[in-house]
Amino acid sequence: MSLLTELPHRCTIFRQTRTTDSLGGNRYGTVVEKTNVECWEMQASASEMQMYEKRGIKVSTKIFFVEDPKITERHRILITSRLGVASNNLDVTDVANRDVADVMSSPVPDASAGLGILWRVLCDKTLAGVQ
Repeated sequence: MSLLTELPHRCTIFRQTRTTDSLGGNRYGTVVEKTNVECWEMQASASEMQMYEKRGIKVSTKIFFVEDPKITERHRILITSRLGVASNNLDVTDVANRDVADVMSSPVPDASAGLGILWRVLCDKTLAGVQ
């Protein structure tokens, strides 16, 4: 098994939506965009955290993908399994769910995986679930 052909985690990608109710107030929800996506979640490096902190953005984790996931800062990622073991909490709206990450950067190619290219997305888990 090569890391570039079989990443160890699986995730579901959600897009956050906003609708207006009958009184003109905003309602927030999530829509599933992709399921069972291969990924690899790791803690963000200190230099990555510092680089984004200078811009006022908190980053705590990074998630790698085999191909461009085509996501933006309006997306949320739920890690559904790690090394084949399913997560016990699949509720993307649960504030206490540590498997939910808010996307904080657009996908960028990353060549740190040896001879191949993975797509890296920087995320924050401390804000997940909070509107």
